[in-house]
Amino acid sequence: MIFVRQLPPDDLPSSLNADKSLIGEQLMIRITRLGFSLQYVPRQTAVWGNYPMSRRAENALSLTSSALFGAFEGDEIIGQAIVTEKDGFWADILDLRVDVSHRRIGAGRLLLDACQTWGLTHACRGLSVTATDDNPVLCQFLEHQAFHLEGMDRFALALTDSERDKPLAQRKCQLFFYRPFQDDSI
Repeated sequence: MIFVRQLPPDDLPSSLNADKSLIGEQLMIRITRLGFSLQYVPRQTAVWGNYPMSRRAENALSLTSSALFGAFEGDEIIGQAIVTEKDGFWADILDLRVDVSHRRIGAGRLLLDACQTWGLTHACRGLSVTATDDNPVLCQFLEHQAFHLEGMDRFALALTDSERDKPLAQRKCQLFFYRPFQDDSI
């Protein structure tokens, strides 16, 4: 049985095998009259994606307006989420990951539920997640959890060391997903 509980910041799991994903699809973003539309196109060959935790997520653990949640199966930690307050309106999920061998059994949804409960107790109006377009696994998960792609930034990561040498069309871009707690509240 899977359960989620809040952890003290110094309990950040170091052995979680969740920063790798086998990626078999590419993400295509279309802009329509109604906003953004995501399409997933199969790759010729699957590749491993590596998604280490951001510095922003690690730094948020020292703030009082943030929380670390762990998903457990028995005594084994199988996932984590870091959430903080953003602009007083959003519960911003800075890190969401589930161990590769424990995906598709509800741990990610339970972590989102814990973040939502935390956001409601902090008077936030919804959840926000920033992803990159090279992580279609996370993007599909967020879409299935009723998040909406509401924006993108093609330049935010364009000049990082890992992206600078790539052609402009192949550089990562940030995607901004939102899920309001009530649609009529915003």
